[in-house]
Amino acid sequence: MKIKGIGIDITKNSRFNNKALVNRFLSPMEKTYFSKLSSHEQIQFSASCWAGKEAIIKATNKKYGLKTISILRDNCGAPKIFINEIHEKRIMLSIAHEKEYTVAYVIYLDKV
Repeated sequence: MKIKGIGIDITKNSRFNNKALVNRFLSPMEKTYFSKLSSHEQIQFSASCWAGKEAIIKATNKKYGLKTISILRDNCGAPKIFINEIHEKRIMLSIAHEKEYTVAYVIYLDKV
């Protein structure tokens, strides 16, 4: 496996207290997950999706529409990436939260 690209993004969580903004970039798959969360969890999830998508675009150097990327969680809580609803195994994503900020780091592999 060879690393094809890396990307990182950081965002302020308070930006995502606006549901109109969130609806502009969450995919349909993410909106289903989002609707089941508490208010605090929705802000954290939205910030994670935003930072993750920005890091993915930087790492892959592709102009994806934000709604074509879905960041969901597996049974252990680790991020799973879908592009156009297809599981993308070449994208490795790590997300970290702090009280006011969320950061996402992506490694994009050329092969799995």
